[in-house]
Amino acid sequence: MKTVAIISTITFAVIFGLIVLTSGLVGDLSRKGTADIKVGNGQTANADRLFADLAAERDRVQRETERLLILRERLQSEEQTVQEHYQRVAAMVDTLAATQKTYGEERERSAQKLAKVYESMKPAQAAVILSGLELDVIMDVLGRMKDRQAAKIMAGMNAGLAAEISQRMSIKGERG
Repeated sequence: MKTVAIISTITFAVIFGLIVLTSGLVGDLSRKGTADIKVGNGQTANADRLFADLAAERDRVQRETERLLILRERLQSEEQTVQEHYQRVAAMVDTLAATQKTYGEERERSAQKLAKVYESMKPAQAAVILSGLELDVIMDVLGRMKDRQAAKIMAGMNAGLAAEISQRMSIKGERG
């Protein structure tokens, strides 16, 4: 019986202590809740301002994203245009190279043919005719002739022109 009384007393004390402790916490919480509501009104204004700022920032980011998408589309379009121009220029360069090659081959054939024609002529007659041509043409023709025939033709030319041809041939020989 004594133990029952002791256990009952301890149980009563524990339960009573918990009630007191819990009621004290509830009172503290109710007082804090009232304070939070008072402070909360000020925080609500801050929160509203924060949400408004975030909404404005979100709108700004959205506009910037849209602007960047438009710029990306423009850039892709311009890159495509540049690529098309590049392809056209590359085609023109290829055409020009082919034309230049054809021109070079035709010029070579023409110079070779002229060299044969002038080699078949008497050196004095060939010298008179060649003297009236441009220096580059003279160089092409004489350069394709046999050395002995070219020397005879140059001997029949004006001394100044023959000297100029000799000088160019020596320079060409040093470079080529």
